[in-house]
Amino acid sequence: MGNQASASTTSSTLYDESTEHFVRRGNYYRHKNADCAVGELPEGHKKIALAAGCFWGTEKSFWRMPGVYATAVGYIGGDDTIKPTYRMVCSGKTGHAEATLVIYNPSIVSLVDLLHLFFSCHDPTQGNRQGNDKGTQYRSGIYLNDKEDVNVCQAALRSMDQVLTTDGYAPITTEIQMNRLFWYAEPYHQCYLAKPGNRQYCSAEPTGRPLPSLAEDYGFLNKFPITFWEVFDFSIRAPNTPMEWSNNIESIAKAHEDAIKIKNKWNIEKKKMENDSGVIIRFCGGCGFAHRAKELQEYLDAAIGVRPALLRDDGVTGNFDVSVKSLVNAPPAPAPAPAAALPAAAPPA
Repeated sequence: MGNQASASTTSSTLYDESTEHFVRRGNYYRHKNADCAVGELPEGHKKIALAAGCFWGTEKSFWRMPGVYATAVGYIGGDDTIKPTYRMVCSGKTGHAEATLVIYNPSIVSLVDLLHLFFSCHDPTQGNRQGNDKGTQYRSGIYLNDKEDVNVCQAALRSMDQVLTTDGYAPITTEIQMNRLFWYAEPYHQCYLAKPGNRQYCSAEPTGRPLPSLAEDYGFLNKFPITFWEVFDFSIRAPNTPMEWSNNIESIAKAHEDAIKIKNKWNIEKKKMENDSGVIIRFCGGCGFAHRAKELQEYLDAAIGVRPALLRDDGVTGNFDVSVKSLVNAPPAPAPAPAAALPAAAPPA
């Protein structure tokens, strides 16, 4: 993160968080006024706005991604005649959703890759909420300005919906809209999770199901291989710096090695806890699953007298799962002692 003071002293204008991305230092998205993103894009770049619950965590997910030029948070999908504020949006009266504006280079990162991250960082079936965050501002949405992108997004929704409904989820509620005004949120919301003293908060509850490939059925290609997603950490506890990635054999091999190390680390932790307690609730440390894990722990303790161990996963999975120690290789239980003979019944009086 750069020095904010230096930016304002070397420029004729004051530092402006609505136009300068201070994590991807020096990257600007200029626009015609201070409210709406209607200006010229950097050459060769495109834009999309994505709503996936609280925009603090969503923005960080995307600013870390290779090929993303800049991000900003704001409000979209509501009454375009109203300039909304955070308080107005939270009231639900304007109809706006909290969203992240993503300026990206399609020669480095494809729209399919962005949608893969979009569906990985939230649950698109929860309607007007994400976890404990409830209200229309937390709905799932994709907001476009390029007609060619609509087909890609619709294909992604169909594919993801099939995966989730097969696994017992409700139908996807993600909306797709074209040419909606994006209103910048207040400066204190911009790049919030990179600011000193920020509250490390995220209530999203990802499904853990990745977006299937769209290449075979629809012909829409991704840029990043599966190995990339095994090591790309988009949680709120990830470093603030964008991930470095070269889409070559060396990077893929290195990512594969790192993925094995991550898996081995958690297998060791899991085995240790299994031996100690027998039952483990593993939850994503960068998602909103902590309260769910605690609730389930207390419930099982009260209902059946088993108190699971809690394993916070600070990796890149976004998972929530319960595992029980396997008894397949355990020694056989000792045979029960023979029951003592019951005394003869007393004769009736």
